Amino acid sequence: MSNNQHKQCQLCQREMESLTVHHLVPQQNTKRKKQDPGPTANICSACHRQIHVL
Repeated sequence: MSNNQHKQCQLCQREMESLTVHHLVPQQNTKRKKQDPGPTANICSACHRQIHVL
């Protein structure tokens, strides 16, 4: 796999094959009818797990 297929985690800056989308505002705090999910960050799965543990 070439480097141009990797994406950079917005939290740890590591180059990863795939990233997950993390909602910066918890979805339960947003209106269900609202179509805009609010601000998000593209982060690696390790960072995403760590955020939810904390």
